[in-house]
Amino acid sequence: MDASADAPIADLAAAWRLVDHRSTAATADPVVLDCARRLAADPGGERAAEWVYGLLSMTRYLATRAEDATAGQVAEVLRTAARALDGAPCDHPTHPYESALEQIEFDELWLTGSAPDVVLLANGTPTGEDPAWQEPGTKEEYRCPHAVAVFARIAAEIIVPGTPQGIPERVPDDYADRIEDLASVLHGYPRGGAEPAYEITAGTGLPAHPTTGALAGHLALLRAGCWEAASGTIRPRWVLDDMIGTLEAALRALEGATCSHGDGAHPELSGDPDTDAATGYHLLTPGGRARLQRSHEDGIEDAHPPPGPAAPISRHSPATPSARSPRPVTGSSASAGRRTWTRSACAPTGPGTRRGWRECCAARPGARNGPRTSGCGPHAASWAAPAPPTNGSCCS
Repeated sequence: MDASADAPIADLAAAWRLVDHRSTAATADPVVLDCARRLAADPGGERAAEWVYGLLSMTRYLATRAEDATAGQVAEVLRTAARALDGAPCDHPTHPYESALEQIEFDELWLTGSAPDVVLLANGTPTGEDPAWQEPGTKEEYRCPHAVAVFARIAAEIIVPGTPQGIPERVPDDYADRIEDLASVLHGYPRGGAEPAYEITAGTGLPAHPTTGALAGHLALLRAGCWEAASGTIRPRWVLDDMIGTLEAALRALEGATCSHGDGAHPELSGDPDTDAATGYHLLTPGGRARLQRSHEDGIEDAHPPPGPAAPISRHSPATPSARSPRPVTGSSASAGRRTWTRSACAPTGPGTRRGWRECCAARPGARNGPRTSGCGPHAASWAAPAPPTNGSCCS
């Protein structure tokens, strides 16, 4: 890559496209940090949009593979740019980030694809005269300082979650129905059309390279549904296998993770089905975490904020400093039919049952403990592998 100050945008964009979750620090960091330096040099300038979208396109690496120092540096540059770009309201009726936030499913890294083609964005040809431009919005909308600022906040939130302020509280259109369906199952009265087995396994299917937000959301959903899964009312074997497989995969991804939160500084799920279902789904996306943050600031009971910037998460062990997520996650790794289950209890029997109590039950939802850091990776690991029950029963 030509890293000179006057490097053609086409050359820079070509280098950005090579940076993803498979990249190593040796090859990716020079590209990422060059783009960040260009943005930091003029965070509110005419070319800020190009650098913001360049970094957004590289968040697969920054959120899952980059060292903490690199990720933190880039996130701070993006947040600085967002502040510099904020200004008077624009007159655009819509912005591209709105549809982008609403179309996420279970992997917020899908948003990397919402970065426009910066070469076409910078070519000076109006939208209507550029047949190669295929983005959902106009070039003017993508260059709008307000839109660029929001995209910068979204990228920073995906890379280092904890500061979702300024991100619109937009979530996928079907989240409201999904939350109601899961809550109805957890209440014990599934509403019409809700299939209990599918609702309580909403947290399975963890992305192969999950962000911290994805890990927290998936594990919160699984923990919310674990008691129903182990109650004996859910019969299909695949339900427990899929839940266990995802929990084991999450534990592998979080192996050696550390955080700076003190004792008692982590949340427990509320035990209220409606709240827990909403918490799990909203942790999955930047817009959802913005909604959780606002609810917490508004004093809504049991609303937990996402992880705070003063409490950084390290997702790699000291033995593997170059990889924040040292191995891909495969949610189906434990679904090979190696367990049998008793009808009278949820404890697995037969080979491979050493962690049966923790795999089948995850944890009893805890007490309401006030404002906490609900997206912390290491604490998410404790949701997947809590302390064993004291009475000898896996579900009591």
